Amino acid sequence: LELFSDKEENLEIRIIGSDGKLHEYIYTKAIVGINNYSLNFPQYSNGVYWIEVISKDKIYRIQFLK
Repeated sequence: LELFSDKEENLEIRIIGSDGKLHEYIYTKAIVGINNYSLNFPQYSNGVYWIEVISKDKIYRIQFLK
């Protein structure tokens, strides 16, 4: 997962399945610029998932299929 941040900030990254189950959780500090995070997609079953990126003032959600 590649994210761009215009400031240093704490982030939560969550991978959530269509059943609402939390599959992965990362708490990290983003730096200014491009940030790369490794996720364990190969271990997930086929299906619909959401990536949530949560900062102090924003929440981003991206849906993907595996």
